[in-house]
Amino acid sequence: GSLAQQVPGGMMGGMMGQFQQKRPAGDMQGGGGEMGHKLFVGGLPFSMSDMELRLFCASYGSVLDVYVMKKRDGSSKGCAFVTFSTAAETEQFINLLHQKFTFPGSPRKMEVRFADDNKSHPATLAAAEANKRQRM
Repeated sequence: GSLAQQVPGGMMGGMMGQFQQKRPAGDMQGGGGEMGHKLFVGGLPFSMSDMELRLFCASYGSVLDVYVMKKRDGSSKGCAFVTFSTAAETEQFINLLHQKFTFPGSPRKMEVRFADDNKSHPATLAAAEANKRQRM
């Protein structure tokens, strides 16, 4: 009864296997690097940890990085950044989950979009940049 088996269209759905053989990583953007595969994910339960989110996302593809955003007091903001290894996995995750899935314990549906789409949220971008610098 793991979470991965309960979600719609996860790896268990069999569709991902077809995607993975067709395209080498980075093929979509001519080796455009990590940015193209980084997603902003909202609508998460406030109790969800990085590890729980990583396990959930792993059923959709190869997860390179998960970062649940936190408030100053350490509690979750209910959103995160998730980076997949290929563009196909990234697109699949958006198509299957954006506004279609609600986590138990979350008041709203999941919001999934490319992380670099949120130019209207400079604070989020600044946090992402600061986070990226910390990890280098």
